[in-house]
Amino acid sequence: MMIKLKTAKRRKACILILLRQSLRDMGYDYGDFPAHNELWQMAVTTADDLMARNEIGHINAGTRWFRYQCEREQLDPDKMFFTLIKKNT
Repeated sequence: MMIKLKTAKRRKACILILLRQSLRDMGYDYGDFPAHNELWQMAVTTADDLMARNEIGHINAGTRWFRYQCEREQLDPDKMFFTLIKKNT
């Protein structure tokens, strides 16, 4: 169990590093949007509960759907993502 927990933590760290680099490439940084703090708070809250982290599958499915819809409408998914954030915050 300890090895799985360490692997999960490493994977989360890699995801955060990639996310932050993508945000910086677009002129933003982690923390520029309210959702970032909520995501971090949830990560802290569920740090010792891998069962509570079932959201990973949901996020993957949502990301695939979003990219599929953007492709169908010939939209850049990264630009559309930030357009929607700005519109809805």
